[in-house]
Formats: sequence, structure tokens, C-alpha cells
Amino acid sequence: MKWLSIVLLGCMISACFAEVLITQDFEGATFPPAGWTVNNYPPIAYWQRYSDEHTNCAQCTVVTSGQSANLNTPNINLNSGDILNISFDSQVTNVSPTAALVALYQGTNLIWSDTCDRKKRSHNNFTLPAIDDSGSYLVRWSFPDVFALPPLNFFVDNVVISRNMSGNQAQIQPSSLGRIKSAYK
Repeated sequence: MKWLSIVLLGCMISACFAEVLITQDFEGATFPPAGWTVNNYPPIAYWQRYSDEHTNCAQCTVVTSGQSANLNTPNINLNSGDILNISFDSQVTNVSPTAALVALYQGTNLIWSDTCDRKKRSHNNFTLPAIDDSGSYLVRWSFPDVFALPPLNFFVDNVVISRNMSGNQAQIQPSSLGRIKSAYK
């Protein structure tokens, strides 16, 4: 709720340009949130809810090189020609030679992927190419085959996934989207 009402206001103003499909700030006590899934390999690599006096978010911890854990959104139904926007805050602790990934899947088929900004804290915005096939998709975050000195932590917060309407290229980027707090040092 910390920023949801302002996001919703921004979304209503932008409604003629984009349709918000998913918003998640990980404020709820349940993890993963309803409809979301994780592929964990405890104690080697796993996702959990991080919470302190400053914020709540999703946290991936990798304690052994060569393993990955995934955080998946609920399925998103997309039509041919849809343009998907993915926006979220992230942070990586300990410098990693391997960047964290965000990817779009249709079933088990990888459709698109990109690396998250390797800065300590960053806001990420991706506009994907038009979707070729109608169907059910999901967005996945992961740390693939980390070859660094563990443990590594990857935090994700303030997820907004939207679909551009009628080929419009506008993105929903509420200026009120909070950054991941400096509590993760």
C-alpha cells in the first residue's frame, strides 16, 4: 500500500495508453504472493520475502556457485502484437560477474531476456518487442549460474507489468515508484 494508490492514479491517467496487468510490492505476509511461484533449491539458492523496518521485497540468496532459483509472475494472457512493459526496482549485493536476469517465457520457451542493471540499487524499465503469438506468458527473475564468491543476494521490489494498447509505445512509469531502500547494504 505504500505507493499503490499513487500508482493506481497514474495508471488511470495512462489508461488510454497502457493496461496494467500486474503490480507487486511484496508488502503482504505471504510469500510468494498469490499466483506467483518460486523454483527454489534450498539451501543452495532460494527466494524468500525480505522484511525490515524500512521495506519488504523479494530476495534471492545464492550460497553456492552453479545453481539458480526463479521467481515467476502469475500467467499473463497476451495477444499477437501486444507490447509488454516491465518495470521494477532491484539491488544486487556483492559484486557479481554474472548479472541477474529478467525473462519472458511462453510455457517452457524463452521468448526474451535481458540483464538487470548491475548497480547496487537501480530502477529497471524494459519495453519488449511486439508479441508474435497469442497465449499465456510469465515473467521470471533469476541469478543464472553464479560464478562469484557467494553469498549473493538479489532483491526485487515495486514490480509493474503493463501492456501497451493499440501499439502505443508509452510506458507506465509512476514517478512515485519507490526505490529499494538503502537498508540493503
